[in-house]
Amino acid sequence: MKVGFLGNVNNYPYVLARYFREFGHEVLFFVTAPPEDRLHRPEHFVLAESYPYPDWIHEVPFPKPISLALAFPKLYFKSYIDALNTCDAVVLNDFGHSIKPLLRKNIPSVSVFSGSDLDVNANLDMLEHQVNASGGSAWQKPIKRFLLKKYMMRQREGIRQASMISYFPTGIIPPADAVIQDILKGRNIPRYPHCHIPIEGIEYVPYPDNSVPILFNLTRFLWKEPLPPGFGAWENKRNDIMLRGVANWCTKHQREVQLHLVEKGIHIAETKALIQQLGIAHMITWHTEMSHKDIFSFYAKSDIVFEQMGSHILTGGLYPMLIGRPVIGNGRPEIFRPIHGEDSPVCQAKSPEEVSEWLDILLSDKSLREERGRKSREFVIRHFNIKDEALAFAETLENAVKISAGYVR
Repeated sequence: MKVGFLGNVNNYPYVLARYFREFGHEVLFFVTAPPEDRLHRPEHFVLAESYPYPDWIHEVPFPKPISLALAFPKLYFKSYIDALNTCDAVVLNDFGHSIKPLLRKNIPSVSVFSGSDLDVNANLDMLEHQVNASGGSAWQKPIKRFLLKKYMMRQREGIRQASMISYFPTGIIPPADAVIQDILKGRNIPRYPHCHIPIEGIEYVPYPDNSVPILFNLTRFLWKEPLPPGFGAWENKRNDIMLRGVANWCTKHQREVQLHLVEKGIHIAETKALIQQLGIAHMITWHTEMSHKDIFSFYAKSDIVFEQMGSHILTGGLYPMLIGRPVIGNGRPEIFRPIHGEDSPVCQAKSPEEVSEWLDILLSDKSLREERGRKSREFVIRHFNIKDEALAFAETLENAVKISAGYVR
């Protein structure tokens, strides 16, 4: 097949595209993020692509003004539409879902969700919030509402036309589950429970020999309740639990750690105030937002990595597990144990006390950290290989193409 990819949040579709090429398919891949956007461009990913890109990757800047482009794609996205119409099938993400209704009717698609493309931009209940959040004068709001609704309705229709959708396992984000049910009403299409990462090429990294324990928090700071309008309870990372747990352990043992944090999220000021209150400011090193490759260097030098402790799931935390680091966080065992059929090696914690207890265990003996890290790597390889996801998408699209061509009845 010739398969087109449009939308590349966090390089997730880029990883899928690499596997499609490995499977023998021709790939047409668009990069729309600007050069300074390090999270959504292949050259900044851990499996880095060379830049300038090879001929299968096309750098086409997102047209402006964005609101008009999304509302009138036939005018602004003609180059995308024409190119994707040369494909046998497409994999869509981010705004890419909204392009599907404009393609040839017999082009099957997989819709891969990354978050806001579903629970915000395909959720009509979020329309007024988005209009209000965009600012501007009162007379502009009806125009913004009109433009945004046009985009949202086409986003929903593109999702509805998919041959398969891919999203977090059911139960992680109930409101998003409800949006999917609303969009697909009357359609019975498979939903792949995605939460996978590339395994190949990412090797075990031997444990560091740090005289002072190095801890790294990878989640953005979103924890102060009540959360602002537009944020759901499931998005709360509960970083405060992590900080209180670290402070408890340091007080209990009269020891210090080096805790590295990234200035990402809406509660940076609140976090810095809590750190001062807990008396651990001298142990903290703040970093500006990093690329994937930069973050990996911190995983490698860390003794322990922290993930979310709220009601979401481990996502980025799978990478430090893969290179052999223990991860403390809420791994949502009630969701994943039935899926995997075994307990996860994630150091399960939803309270400061549990964080402190895990620090007791892991920092008492380097061999225990190494053992937990190796078990974490083995578990990720067993259950979170994104190649399995790519295979499922490719098989679905191959069957849909055959049916469209009349080979299967």
